[in-house]
Amino acid sequence: GDALFIVLNINNYNCADHEALIQKAVAAHPDTRWRIVQIHQDIYGSGADHSESDGMVLRDQLTPIFDKYDVDVVLQGHDHSYSRSYLLQGDGKAHAKFGAAKLADGSFDWDNVADLATGKKYPFYPKESDAAAAAANKYFLDQNHCYTLVGNGSNKVVNPQGTLYMTANSASGSKFYNLITTQQDFVAYRNQNWKPSYSVISLDGDSFRIDTYSIIDGKPVEIDQPFTIQKTVDRTPTLSASANPAKTGTSAVAAPKTGDDKNILAVVLLAAVAFAGLLALGADYLAKKKKASH
Repeated sequence: GDALFIVLNINNYNCADHEALIQKAVAAHPDTRWRIVQIHQDIYGSGADHSESDGMVLRDQLTPIFDKYDVDVVLQGHDHSYSRSYLLQGDGKAHAKFGAAKLADGSFDWDNVADLATGKKYPFYPKESDAAAAAANKYFLDQNHCYTLVGNGSNKVVNPQGTLYMTANSASGSKFYNLITTQQDFVAYRNQNWKPSYSVISLDGDSFRIDTYSIIDGKPVEIDQPFTIQKTVDRTPTLSASANPAKTGTSAVAAPKTGDDKNILAVVLLAAVAFAGLLALGADYLAKKKKASH
C-alpha cells in the first residue's frame, strides 16, 4: 500500500519499546511511500493543560527516532485544542532524557518529571514564589528545545525534510481545553473554536493531503488551508543540523498564525484521523468504480 500507519502507546515511557515497534513495522513494509505515526500525548502541542508538562516528556527521545525512520506526519491528541507545527527535525545535540517520576509508594507523581540519568525530579507547575522550583522547571523546558524548524512555512511542500505534527481537538465535543498563553515558535497555526471537528486524509503514491472541518450550523466548513506533501522519492535523506540554516528552537519561516479568539473558526484534527482518511479513500474508490460502470 501507499501508507504505513503506526500507533504508539506513549503512556509507556520506554522509548526503546517504541523504536523497536517502528523498526519492526518499517522492516515489514519498507516500500510504503508514507509513514504516519499516531500518539496520544502531544509532544509538539499548544494546549494549556499538557503541552509544556506531561505532554512533552518524551519529546527529546521521540524526535530523533521519528527523524531516523523518516516519519512524515505525527498525529497527536491529549490537549483538546488544535495546533499544527512547522516541519520539524531534531537539532542533533545532546539533551537530558526524561521519564515518569514516581512517589514513594511506586505510583506516578503527576506533578514532576524525572531525569532518567540522575533520577532528579523537575516540577511541572512551580510556584512563583519558589525560585529553585522555577529554575528547575526552566531547565526541563530548555532541554526540550531539541528541535530545528525546516522549510519555508508553506502549506504545500515537495520532498520535504522534517516531520509535520498535528494535534487534535475533540471530535465529539465532550471536552475542550484552553490554549497555552504564549504560542510556541514551532507552532505554525493553532486555534480553539470550542466546536467538534474532524480531518480527512487523502493520499496516493505521490501526495498526502489533510483537510480539516468543523460542523457550523449543521454543515461541514473547511477551517484551515489544506496541508499537502508531494513526493517524487520514497525516502527523504535527513538534513543534518549543521547544514540547516534555521536556528535551533527558533523560527526561520513565516510568522506563526493564531486564532485564539473564540469567534474565529479553528482548525482541529480528529483523533481517529487515519480511520477517516481510509473511509475517504474508500468512498473515492467506490465513486470511481460506479462512474466506470456507467
